[in-house]
Amino acid sequence: MLKNNINFISLLKRHILFFIFISFLLSLIFFTYQDYGVPWDEKVFFNTGKYFVVKLFNYLKVPTNLSTGDFEPTPYHLRGHGVFMDILTVFVGLLFRNFNFETLHLIRALFALPIFFLLYWLVSKLLSKVYGLISLFFLLLFPRFYPEIYYNAIDIPAALLFTICLAYFIYYSQTKQTFLKSILFGLILGITINQRLLLFYLPVVNFIFLGFSVMLNSFN
Repeated sequence: MLKNNINFISLLKRHILFFIFISFLLSLIFFTYQDYGVPWDEKVFFNTGKYFVVKLFNYLKVPTNLSTGDFEPTPYHLRGHGVFMDILTVFVGLLFRNFNFETLHLIRALFALPIFFLLYWLVSKLLSKVYGLISLFFLLLFPRFYPEIYYNAIDIPAALLFTICLAYFIYYSQTKQTFLKSILFGLILGITINQRLLLFYLPVVNFIFLGFSVMLNSFN
């Protein structure tokens, strides 16, 4: 127990500025999540997630108070992006007793939080901790990013999945590849591409880099 406490204190000291930034970001989220309105398409994304959650509960014969009414997602909407993150958002919303669109905005904003963790880890690993901190401020101050973490149901989740995919790829390429790691990598890639079809190039790029890495190792 004492050793774990010492390790945690050491980690805190080494990344103190990062934890200060995350504390500031969390405070900003909790102070401002109620200040955003409802975009015209947000109900569609939430109802789409709820539609599939209700279908899943009905299939599993799980009693639920959720109702979709007469809503049914259109084929056009389903072709545009995946529904994994919409379903996940609805599941998290079930944890709240009084759920409304302000709560939905809070959930979406908290889903964006891992992007900052992974971005800091990626840049610190590839460059340095200083550049990792600078990248966090650039991301936070980017005009299209911070305001949209509360209500953008396509691009922010796609950014989250892309960052997870990139971080896992670096971990996967620098450690011993196993069958389970490969299955998990394929699952992450599938969910990411399903969220945003534009990201279909990820498996191709990853394959090229992995092949290049294997070739370099064979010469060593």
